[in-house]
Amino acid sequence: MINYKIVISTQEKKKFKTEFQDFFTLVYGRKLSDTDWEHQFIHSPYEDSALFLAFDRDKIIGSSLMIPQKFYTKNQEGTYYLWTTSAILKEYRSLGVYAELLKMQREYTQQNKKDFIFAFPNKLAYPVVKLFGGFKDLYKTELVKANISDLDLENIDNSLLIDKNFFNWRFEHREYLFYRINSNIIMSKKYDETLDILAVYPQELLKDIDIKIETSKILEDIITIKSFLKEGSQVRVIDQLNGTYYPINKEIDYASIRLNLLMSDVF
Repeated sequence: MINYKIVISTQEKKKFKTEFQDFFTLVYGRKLSDTDWEHQFIHSPYEDSALFLAFDRDKIIGSSLMIPQKFYTKNQEGTYYLWTTSAILKEYRSLGVYAELLKMQREYTQQNKKDFIFAFPNKLAYPVVKLFGGFKDLYKTELVKANISDLDLENIDNSLLIDKNFFNWRFEHREYLFYRINSNIIMSKKYDETLDILAVYPQELLKDIDIKIETSKILEDIITIKSFLKEGSQVRVIDQLNGTYYPINKEIDYASIRLNLLMSDVF
């Protein structure tokens, strides 16, 4: 018989750490490091994240994680959950585990008065979350390779709110680089000889945050989302990105929400 549990507290999550790491390796084919476990499952920018687990007796067979985050538009502010680490063991994927976890997540989001659930599903998960999860397209764009000069610095909009709590959490577990160009802060991560441009924010929005600015020359070759670039930029498309959401608050103007790569747990 399959049972379900929502794990909130750090103390309770740590009871499942080793078993969850083994489960993660079975599903994803790679290890979940202790550093990534601490960052994603134990730490959180705001209140504790919610880990949804499915068990067959005492064996973990499914999971989902929801991390609280904040957003803003010109006329609204609110909170949402980033949905990540959604996984089901292969032999249990036809037994309704995915649907039950999603149902629990929707109910939890309503109970905790969040405005929506947000996810960046991969190509395989994208049709599933739309068909069976009731998720809608929030924003579609392409991940592209371009030149740093292609960035349209004056016309990049963001909806992810970055305060001290979020900044300290988001950048705690990997090596990130911060550059200043004119009055903008470029948030990035180096990969080989390419720079992943994750977000660009006006410096005035981050004035209360202590940011170490790089003094070295910024790399020319970049990978970022196409909507960050000037029209007509010569690019090479790497992947399609599908930002999706499940609406809880019907009063939110979802069409005005703008994405950046900090909203993904992958980068």
